[in-house]
Amino acid sequence: MAKKEVKEHFEGLTVVPKKFVKKLERIKKATKKINFRCNGSNCDDAWDTKKRCCKECESHFGYFGKFEIISTSPKYYIKRFDEKDGFWRSGIGCILPRKKRSYICLKYCCRDLDKKNERKLCKFFYKLRKIEDEVKECQ
Repeated sequence: MAKKEVKEHFEGLTVVPKKFVKKLERIKKATKKINFRCNGSNCDDAWDTKKRCCKECESHFGYFGKFEIISTSPKYYIKRFDEKDGFWRSGIGCILPRKKRSYICLKYCCRDLDKKNERKLCKFFYKLRKIEDEVKECQ
């Protein structure tokens, strides 16, 4: 993947107006409270034993969809994106803080969630949709 493609992809994302930044980042950060039952060593996605659920991060632009809203400048992502590994780094994992990750990365689960954590995840997406609607109204 060429740097030009990476630049075009991230520059095409919508950056939320300043008044929504803290709200969006707070919601993303709250996904830390969801128990995805991931222990890292017994992964259902272990066909890529190195990257596990971060596999193909580089070929999917960190799993940022082209209609996803972001809370910071596209330059932030372009600067950190590696053409070979995306945002994943050996020995570290994802270099993006939770509040800067894509929706897919925040909700990905290779196992079924229990009802309690499933409700938390649904609540997370409900709040994200609400912010997206508010952002659209402002544009």
